[in-house]
Amino acid sequence: MITVLLADDHSIVRDGLRRVLEDSSGIKVIAEASDGETAFDLAMTKQPDVAVIDISMPGMDGLEVVARMNSYCPKIPVLILTMHEEEQYVIRVGSRRHGICH
Repeated sequence: MITVLLADDHSIVRDGLRRVLEDSSGIKVIAEASDGETAFDLAMTKQPDVAVIDISMPGMDGLEVVARMNSYCPKIPVLILTMHEEEQYVIRVGSRRHGICH
């Protein structure tokens, strides 16, 4: 079973993602967050197999969540969600997450 943390400030997005993921065999959403601070805290305490993080969230944004996760729980792979098309976001995320977790 693959465990997932979902972090997005829009509940409708989280609900939709949870439904899609849990309809897939072998995936379970074990935690959800609507802000970056909660997302980071849940990543630390729940230790999901994968974290799905939105870039734009209130308080600590997704970029900061990724940076902190890289420092404190680097073995958790992160999938970034964004509505932004600008290349700068891809570059900023890449500079904070150095490859796949070992």
